[in-house]
Amino acid sequence: MNDNENNKPTATSDEINKIFHETVKEKFTAYAAMAESDPNVIPLDTLYEKPEYLAEKRYIKNLTADGLSAGMGAALASFVLMRVGGSAAIRHWGRRAFSRGSDLGLSSSNVAGTSSTVPIAKKPGLFFRAARLCAEVAASIFVGATVRKNFPESSIRWKWSEVPLVEGRSVLSEQLCGDFSAVLNRYSRRTWDPDHPTLIGTNGTSGPLASDSEIDGINMLEGFVANCKRRALYEERLRKEQGLKEDEAVVVPSPGVPRDISISFDDLFDD
Repeated sequence: MNDNENNKPTATSDEINKIFHETVKEKFTAYAAMAESDPNVIPLDTLYEKPEYLAEKRYIKNLTADGLSAGMGAALASFVLMRVGGSAAIRHWGRRAFSRGSDLGLSSSNVAGTSSTVPIAKKPGLFFRAARLCAEVAASIFVGATVRKNFPESSIRWKWSEVPLVEGRSVLSEQLCGDFSAVLNRYSRRTWDPDHPTLIGTNGTSGPLASDSEIDGINMLEGFVANCKRRALYEERLRKEQGLKEDEAVVVPSPGVPRDISISFDDLFDD
């Protein structure tokens, strides 16, 4: 173990959960703000209408529709779907979350799109767009907090770790793989599981960890990063086969990234 590794801190599952949530919120809030102000940045609602992103859009909607989106997963799904126009399910959860948050002085009228009295402007100003974005972030947090009380988080955490395996292109992978990999490398290897079931190409045959209680934030983030590495290797292979440049976007064919691409514990780390 080198000196750099010895100097790294360890982290608890609660700490990783908090970092996960904050990373997602900050990343997509910044992305949405850029899309509002920079015409060269494609808004999420437009991006998710492109054929190459439809598989991921369906994946997120299915998680929500099936009632699996607990805690942080619900917050992420809620925020993304609000930015792409929303769905009846998300609006329903948003209204329930805010009704339960009345003790904090919040109501559904604070959420853009949930009140029938919200005026429709042809071209909203910067202040209105910023306020709407803040409302969507707040709604997403309350959706996550509300749903977390009603559903176990184990299965949703496992499902979110598999997002990078979807066919087509993946907004979440493109935006979050680098950030989550940096989080993983920030902490000592002692924080992570060298026998995680997504490693060594075993998650093609294995399911979630044997005990649901073990599928915590640490396992979710480690699994997400492992599948990010798996996706990166597969995309690199596809680029070579298709004669594409290293930085050129590639579309993963159906049924998605092969689960048997070998990823070891050492592959997760930069050092």
